[in-house]
Amino acid sequence: MFYRQDHYYPYYYWNYYPGQPVYPYDVQRYSRPNFPEVNPTQLKKSAESFKPLMHEVDKIIHEFTDSDDFAYKVLDAAQRSQTEKIHQYMEEIGITHPMEINYNPDSLQLKLINQVDDMDSSILRVSLHW
Repeated sequence: MFYRQDHYYPYYYWNYYPGQPVYPYDVQRYSRPNFPEVNPTQLKKSAESFKPLMHEVDKIIHEFTDSDDFAYKVLDAAQRSQTEKIHQYMEEIGITHPMEINYNPDSLQLKLINQVDDMDSSILRVSLHW
């Protein structure tokens, strides 16, 4: 340490000895904890339950791209804040999974949910700009 004109200047020197590794902390104390054995069963179930959601979103996308009437009806119902009508239109094209529908002046957001063993196993969110 160095004192000069009532100022305190701390200087720290790294204690390094040649031949010894330099670690900023005790590696053994901060080593990775032991984790439980990996079980991919639930992940596989969730991935399998995601496939029907993909098929339903494919139906929705095809309906929007192929049918001007369907796109017009959904957009008109959204502008009038008629969410129940949008649900009805989705059911008419064969959508069977639970769906949350949100919209704003810029886009339509769809959230499809598939449940396995009474829990939300997979969720697919789609956002379409209009």
